[in-house]
Amino acid sequence: MILQIVGYVLVLLWWTIRSVRRLLNKKKRKEAFVFASLNGLGAVLGPLLIAQVPLPSFIAPAVRLFEPIGKWISMS
Repeated sequence: MILQIVGYVLVLLWWTIRSVRRLLNKKKRKEAFVFASLNGLGAVLGPLLIAQVPLPSFIAPAVRLFEPIGKWISMS
């Protein structure tokens, strides 16, 4: 399993560096930042999922974020 995780991270790192360099050569700094950020998130969550570590639900943060917005819209 360790070999799978190391392989995953190395391939993701190689792909991210290659893609970010291409985006930066095209003067697309914002896109490169978003791409690198999302792949960074994938580099953290991917190995945890490969190792079958139980992760907390992503619903709770979304509810905390969008519930006040929904209440505000419904009051209008």
